[in-house]
Amino acid sequence: MRVCALAFLVLMLGVRAHAAEVVLMTSLQAPNSVLNDLETRFHEKFDSSGFQVKVIRAATQKELREELLSNDVAGLFWVSHAASEKSLVPGMDADATILDQSGDNVKNLFSEINPSLQFLAIIGCQAKGIAQEFAEKGYYGLHPKLRILAFDEEVEVHEGLDDALDTSDDYLSSSTAPQPASAGPELSIRITRTASTPLAGVRIDMGEAVVGFLPPANPGETQEMVGVIPEVYLQKDALSGAPDLNLKVSLDRSAGEDQALGTLEFTPDDWKLFSLAGTPVGNESELYLFTGTTASFSSLFNP
Repeated sequence: MRVCALAFLVLMLGVRAHAAEVVLMTSLQAPNSVLNDLETRFHEKFDSSGFQVKVIRAATQKELREELLSNDVAGLFWVSHAASEKSLVPGMDADATILDQSGDNVKNLFSEINPSLQFLAIIGCQAKGIAQEFAEKGYYGLHPKLRILAFDEEVEVHEGLDDALDTSDDYLSSSTAPQPASAGPELSIRITRTASTPLAGVRIDMGEAVVGFLPPANPGETQEMVGVIPEVYLQKDALSGAPDLNLKVSLDRSAGEDQALGTLEFTPDDWKLFSLAGTPVGNESELYLFTGTTASFSSLFNP
C-alpha cells in the first residue's frame, strides 16, 4: 500500500514539563494485518517512552479535530488512504485534499492546532504544501513548538510511519507540561437546527476555518452548538486577501447515512441560505452567505 506526501520543517519554538500523549490515527481502508503492524510499530516505539499512548483506528474527521485541539497531545501521527481514487468534497481543489476513509476532506482541520502539539506527521496522498500554506498564512504563529512532517513522493505506508517515528526523536519530549499560548479573541457563532425529518451529521466551515460539527438528528430534535473562529483567520495581513466569511455546511459521511442537511439558524442572524431556484448548492453541501457588515462582524468578538 502506497501513499504520497511532502517533508518540510514548519516551526520550532519554545519549551514545555509532564507526560503527554502520542496518538496514532489511521483512516484508510486496509487489511487488518496492515493496521495491526502499524499499531505494533507505534507501540514498540512509545510504550516505554514515558508518553501516554493512544491508537485510533478508522478515525473520523471529528476525532481528528478533537486530537488536534487537545491540550494533552504532544505528538500526532495521521495516516490516511490515497486521495486520487476517492470522491472529493464539492468545490475543493484536488491538489489540496487530505481524505479520510469515509471520503471527507479533512484538509481544513489542520489549519487549527493546539499550541501544545510538538510533532505532527501527515502520512497521506496529496498533502503537498498544505501545512506550509497554513504556516505562511499565520495559522501556526502562536505555537511554542511545532514540527510538521509529510511526504510528496510515493512511499510505502510502513516506511512512511517508520520515517515519521524516527524523525520525532528530535522533537518530542515526554517531560513537558501542556502550556498552550493564548489564541486571543475569537468569534462565536450560535448555530441551531431543528429536525422535522431525519437529518445527516454535518461539518460547518468558514473558508479555511472549521466551525464545528453537528451529529445526526432524529425528527423533533433541536440541536445547538457554539462555533468558534480564531481571530487569526480574520486578520487580512495574515491571509492572502480578505477572509471568506460565508459558511459551508457539508455532509459528514463518517456520521451516517446520506440524509437531508436541514436548515441552520444563526445568532447573530448574519448568514442566509444561498440557493438556485430553491435547490441547495450541490447534493451534499449548502452555502450560507454572509450578509452582515464588517462593523457588525467585528462586534461579535468576545474578549
